[in-house]
Order: sequence, then structure tokens, then C-alpha cells
Amino acid sequence: KKKKKKMAGFGFIACVLAGVLFGSNFVPAKKYEVGDGIFFQWIMAMGILCVGFVSLGFSNSREILLFPMIGGVLWCTSNVLCLQVIKLIGLSMGFMVWGIINSLLSWATGKFGLFDLPVSKVSNEGMNYAGVSLTLISLALFAHVQTDIKKREKSVIDPMAEPMMGIRENDVIDTTSKGPNWLDTIPKPLQRIIGIIGAVIAGVLIGTNSVPPLYTKANQNGPQGNIDYVFSHYSGIFLTATLFMVLNAIYQKNEPFSKSDLILPGLASGTMWGLAQIFYFIAIEEVDLAIAAPIVASIPCIVAGLWGLVYFKEVTGLMNIIFFVSGTFVSLIGVILVAVSSN
Repeated sequence: KKKKKKMAGFGFIACVLAGVLFGSNFVPAKKYEVGDGIFFQWIMAMGILCVGFVSLGFSNSREILLFPMIGGVLWCTSNVLCLQVIKLIGLSMGFMVWGIINSLLSWATGKFGLFDLPVSKVSNEGMNYAGVSLTLISLALFAHVQTDIKKREKSVIDPMAEPMMGIRENDVIDTTSKGPNWLDTIPKPLQRIIGIIGAVIAGVLIGTNSVPPLYTKANQNGPQGNIDYVFSHYSGIFLTATLFMVLNAIYQKNEPFSKSDLILPGLASGTMWGLAQIFYFIAIEEVDLAIAAPIVASIPCIVAGLWGLVYFKEVTGLMNIIFFVSGTFVSLIGVILVAVSSN
């Protein structure tokens, strides 16, 4: 029992570390223009893969497993999809839809054992349901926080964007594309419908990106430590980001947006994200998915919002501050309830 309590404590620490890093990993790229985001994602994927190589030193297995790589494919695909969703229905609506779907699906996967995964054990069902409900409400509140346009003219990151996805504010209107904007050909009435459907799909992809490695582990087709799947997961991210980079270069007639000053910020962002995902995997292993998922989904919103409010001075205006403070308060209560509901 002592050992279990100690490991649970380590799991909650991992939740906090994952949340802080997910909420901060795009700060290094704050002052740089990222264009359509494809090149930046590719550089970021290199940073992520570098963390994956380091993780091999702590892994009991150095085998690259194909099925867990699918998780990386899902994450990278959702990232690109979210950029298109923002152009169709805006950041606030998109964030609220995919954020809620992601959080709810991740929690439900552990709570009910979806995808043939082990059912997470909680000691207080009512408290767990209440905590998850509050974290979902907080996401809706955070979605209403708008940043000051004048103070972010050269900004590439909206502090209230989904931190786990890395959506950048200037990707909403991309002026760097050499090709025609195919989204403009969609009739206006259909854009909202397609955008919402796309946001739901993105939320599903985000919420299930950890399933392939967890499924492999649960069905004893591979190693039994979550850290053993990190390199496979990150390899999937890098390969998919490379594929999108190649496709984008073809679409842009070999003139894709790329800037050398994005290399170091991209590598730094990727390194931070890679570390955050490792802590998330650790948290899942120590406190179960139904406990870790809602906590890790909530903390980045608070951290990213604090960056925008305190450091970058982008969150201004009474209503924005009210929404942020309210979202933070509701989120913290939800996180505490979820944590206390664990075994």
C-alpha cells in the first residue's frame, strides 16, 4: 500500500508537469510567424523525435512497434485538421468542440474500458463524474476568452488555443499560401456544418492518440511499461509530419512556407511537447486514464492563459478576465474532485 500511495503521488506530479509543459510548449515560438503551420509542425516533430531517442535510455525495450505508431499518426493528422477547422468556424468554436470531445473521450476510454482497454478504478464514482463535468464546463468558459489583436500583431500563438495541439492564432488567416484557398470554394452555409464535423473528428483523433500504445500494452502484445512505447509513438508523429510537409510542398508547387528562424523555436517546442507526453504516459500508468485525462486536459488551459494574461499581456478586458478567472476556478475544483475520486 505504501508503494501504491507513493506511485500515485508520482502520478499526480506527472499530471502537473505534463499540464505545465503542454500549456507552455509554444512559448518559444511566440514571436515568430509560422505561416500555414506545416513547416513549423515538421520542425517540432524533429524535436519530439529527439526526445523519443532519449527515452530509449529509460526504456526496457528498444523495439519499434507499428501499431503504437498509429497514435502519432492520429495526433499529427488532428493538428493539421484543426488548422482547417479554425478557418471554417473560428478558434473559439473549434477549441470548444474538439476540446470537449477530446477530454470526454479520453476520460470515457479509461472509465468504461473503451477500445478493449482496462477499466480505470475510482473510489468515488459521483465525485469523478462531478469533477469531469466541471472540467468540461471550464473548457467552454476558456473558449470565450479572446486575446488583444493589437498586442499580438506579430504573435503566432493564441494563449487560449488548445495547448496540446499547438494551434496558432495567425493560422486562422494564412496569407503565405501560394495555391488557391480551397475552403473559399465551399458555400457559406456548409462551412459551419463541415467545420463542426471537422472539429468533432479532430477531437476524436486527439482523444484516441494514446489508445494504440495502451491497447498494445493491455493485450500483452508488447512491453508492459508506457515509456517503452514513446519512441514508436513519436516516430509515427515524425513520419506523418514529413508526409504532410512533402504533400504541402507539392501543393504549393515546391514553394512551401519555410523560415530558418523557426528551427530553434520549433525544436524547443517539440522538446517540451515530447517531455509533456512522456509525463502524461507516466500519469496514465500510475493513476489510470480516467483520472489523468481530465486533469491533464484542464491544467494546460490555465497555464497557457496565465502566459497570455501575465507575461504577454494579451488577455485584456473585463469580460475576458472574468471568463478566464471563472474557467480557472471551475477547472481547479474539477481537478481536485477528480484527484480525490481516485484510489
